[in-house]
Amino acid sequence: MNYFSKYTGMAVNMAFRLLKIKNRKLPGLPAHIQVEITNKCNLRCLSCHRDLLYPETTSMSFENFKKVYDEIHPARINISGLGEPFLNPDIFKIIEHAKKCGSAVNCATNFTLVGNKIDRLIESGIDQIKISIDASKKETFLKIRKKDLYETLIENIAELNRVKKERGVNRPDIRFNYALQKENIDELPDIIELAGSMNVRAIYIQYLIYIDREDRKDSLVGDMTAEKLMNVLHKADKTAQKNGIITNIDMWKRDFNLFWNNMQPSDLRIKNHRPCYFPWFSSWIDADGTVRPCPIIPWKKGTACMGNAFHESFLSIWNNSRYQDFRNSLVNGVRPNEVCEQCIPPSLETIFQIGTKLLPK
Repeated sequence: MNYFSKYTGMAVNMAFRLLKIKNRKLPGLPAHIQVEITNKCNLRCLSCHRDLLYPETTSMSFENFKKVYDEIHPARINISGLGEPFLNPDIFKIIEHAKKCGSAVNCATNFTLVGNKIDRLIESGIDQIKISIDASKKETFLKIRKKDLYETLIENIAELNRVKKERGVNRPDIRFNYALQKENIDELPDIIELAGSMNVRAIYIQYLIYIDREDRKDSLVGDMTAEKLMNVLHKADKTAQKNGIITNIDMWKRDFNLFWNNMQPSDLRIKNHRPCYFPWFSSWIDADGTVRPCPIIPWKKGTACMGNAFHESFLSIWNNSRYQDFRNSLVNGVRPNEVCEQCIPPSLETIFQIGTKLLPK
């Protein structure tokens, strides 16, 4: 199925959402999916509680990936989740299959394990590598990531750039992901400068999900103030414009009150009522095959499990009663679970901007 038909199906699905049509099967499959090919990781980051969610870890086999992918043939696929994708031994087979079938492929990675596989990575045809960096200084990286791998990361990026230049190719596109928190807020302008010096096209500033992490909020937010955060965003925006780096700072400014509200202690946080669109155009598949409606819900184990794509057809899951009930709740303005209550769903404008500015074409 080509891009046009995929996005036509997505448009029809979204029309169902905008018209608040309930109890109806969606005619189109998701144009975008996120497949967590492993939940294993080599780091234990301050902002992540993956280790609490997955005391026992697993990786998705190529055969299981192919089974799920071949039913959907999405226009775009993200092959990362709560783990580090380079810990899946089948990662290159997975990328190559999706590329052969016509999907745009990206993944988020801490990029410390690529080692001598840079040539293989380029040959796989992957469109974008989203490198989670979170610091411009080695000392800050160690505080957040808990392992002294900053120099390894920088060397791997430099080697990727070197081999791309040697081969005369521009893929994979490189993007930084920056999980904004107390320890790294002052380094945001510096990380933009670093991106400009390392052929990194864009930076996506991530807001943190605090579900089941209220005890870490002081470590992650601390004495940060709204004034300081806004001042840093303004400074970073000027730095990005000077260096020609694409960012989502405009999205942060537009939704500043929502992001700042989420950083407050739970007893002070005010629920937002923004409509959610994810379950009409996208889907998430855990490393064990569990299908979820969006990429935020997996931060709460056992929440909103719609079925298992290894044991059932994805099509039957996509339109089953659990999925329909979930969508109906959102159409009715009801957040169906604790994760949804704490989420800041992206607006249609934000979804469009991310799809056109921050992801590969």
